[in-house]
Amino acid sequence: MRTFAPVSLAAFFLLCSSGCGNPNTGVVDDARLRNAEGDSANWLMYGRTYDEHRSSPLRQINEQSIRGLGLAWSLELETTRGLEATPLVLDGVIYLTSSWSVVHAIDARTSEMLWTFDPQVDRARAADIVCCDMVNRGVALYDGKVYVGTLDGRLIALDAVTGGPVWDVLTIDPNRPYAITGYPRVANGLVMIATPGRSSASAVTSRPTMRRQARWSGAPIPYPTTRRSASSPTPWSARPKRGVANGDG
Repeated sequence: MRTFAPVSLAAFFLLCSSGCGNPNTGVVDDARLRNAEGDSANWLMYGRTYDEHRSSPLRQINEQSIRGLGLAWSLELETTRGLEATPLVLDGVIYLTSSWSVVHAIDARTSEMLWTFDPQVDRARAADIVCCDMVNRGVALYDGKVYVGTLDGRLIALDAVTGGPVWDVLTIDPNRPYAITGYPRVANGLVMIATPGRSSASAVTSRPTMRRQARWSGAPIPYPTTRRSASSPTPWSARPKRGVANGDG
């Protein structure tokens, strides 16, 4: 029997070495996201900037100083499953997701867990339809909220300070085998999330009093429904289902 140690988050954060303040969540609006390139103290979205270059302008860690880099702290996230999220950093707080779409807010200086939100996804359903572990790529920050897409197809807004749910929108047909593992995008007051396996996306206004959902569908990369030749890939619908091994983590 295979055994796994709990997955931990290790901190070597360059971001906070440049002068993060106390862990009090600031305001993230459209202007701040558009100007993320010039914000060296924070990592405000998945690829850091809208063009997703993922390049940090910080220079404190280089060929000369790397030998002095050591572990500041580590934190076990109480799961044996995969972690694929890009941590976001806002004014001294790290926001990230772990397996099963669980969201954590962590003090970047002390590793104190500020809050945790578990969306309580149906793990049996997710295990039946998700191919590659119960991962999540991360959250979005905007308007004092943390946005996360869940394995059961919901888009949820959380209060960035308390972690309490603000609103919760189902973006899929629950009778179809759809799930969300990706990260939300925010632009001009809209929070957008894609649904893997569905060639579609949903957009929801960021303010709960104006919550309206719009959906559109398309197939930017059409996938064949039958195998046409020995060299073509087997369609997903024809592949055997994969279950969950080694417990629910």
